[in-house]
Amino acid sequence: MSSTEPRLVVRPRPPRVFAASLLVSIFLAVALPAEDWPQWRGPGRTGSVEGFEPPAEWPSELALGWHTVVGPGDASPVVAGGRVYVFTRDGDQESLVALDADSGEVFWRNGYVQAFTPLTIVARHDKGPFSTPVVHEGRVFTLGIRQKLTAWSAETGEIVWQRSFDDAFKRPQPFYGTSQSPLIAGGRLIVHLGGPGEGALHAFEPATGEDRWRVATADGPAYGSGIVAELAGRAQVVSFTQRRLVGFDPASGELLWEVPYQVSFDTASVTPVIHDGLVIVSSDQRPVEAYRVVRSGDGFAAELAWSNDEAHFQFSSPVLAGGRLVGFSVRNKGQVVAIDPASGELVWSGPPRQGENAYLIAAGPLVLVVRDSAEMEVVDAAADTFTVLAGYEVGESWMWSHPALLDHALLVKDYDGLRRWELVPSSGD
Repeated sequence: MSSTEPRLVVRPRPPRVFAASLLVSIFLAVALPAEDWPQWRGPGRTGSVEGFEPPAEWPSELALGWHTVVGPGDASPVVAGGRVYVFTRDGDQESLVALDADSGEVFWRNGYVQAFTPLTIVARHDKGPFSTPVVHEGRVFTLGIRQKLTAWSAETGEIVWQRSFDDAFKRPQPFYGTSQSPLIAGGRLIVHLGGPGEGALHAFEPATGEDRWRVATADGPAYGSGIVAELAGRAQVVSFTQRRLVGFDPASGELLWEVPYQVSFDTASVTPVIHDGLVIVSSDQRPVEAYRVVRSGDGFAAELAWSNDEAHFQFSSPVLAGGRLVGFSVRNKGQVVAIDPASGELVWSGPPRQGENAYLIAAGPLVLVVRDSAEMEVVDAAADTFTVLAGYEVGESWMWSHPALLDHALLVKDYDGLRRWELVPSSGD
């Protein structure tokens, strides 16, 4: 077990603890192997998990399983086959670290040199990387801050293949650096490359890195990541570009439909949510909107189904839990809200002034809300009003990495440390 203290504590605070009793059964829609969180927002990229059963009574404090310094960066930890993989910065290198999920023991660390100078406005995020890896068939795939796509052996950390695209475009990467996370769809590794005003959707053979297709786009990638869905009877990837919401065929890159989506904060930073044929999206200064994808002649179209201007999700991707769409709105200086995903009506809202950002994970009717201040609340999404069942401190600095929820534990990365918190006490505790 490693318990090395972090090298930087940005904002220490006295502990806050909330506790309440809870006895509930968990029913989740996505069926994947327990203890796996293999990509951005976990199984299905939905921010939800199967297999987690909450304690009959939440403890007053969470037990710390382990704490290991892994390095700075905003990429989220991913878990597959009992190992945790974290994409971080180590001096002048972008580095991938593999740890034992149970003990925090470091199995290996490998990296490559990558220079990057962040803009002053985002200096607190340091030099990245921001993009979360994806684990697939014994490989870990990462997309670096300057668009270096790398396949690593999940077992040994050896770089299997690597391709660099920062010189392929006039504007090589998004304004703040690459953050859209790669995905696997239809057996292909898919990324959106480029910068403001110029880009390309690109699919690769995961085993070799060979091109499978490339489709030039009139604009560059967004900061938010895409999701795989079946809409109007067609498998597709739904994602933001710099100025559009699009659906495209993962097998060919064919554009199936698009909606203009202009935002004021450079480009959209959330992942779409799919519910009953609806694509639900939001961004800064834009309401929460739902589009229904339909057949239109020989193609597809996206029609606006509802819009709710009472909430805006700027950086935080919402989740579905307890029959509600739960998100962290930047309106009223930050608050948790629940919306009826079918009608768009606001069901409840939490207290205002809760911060700039939060990461949400759904587990049945519960939502774990982890704010960028490293405070976590367990919220009952199915309740009639905003209801907190428990609350904890889970980090020692500002947090910009999405946590990973396992069967009995939560993995949380703050500035440079990774912690495993035990959510269900062991027998006898």
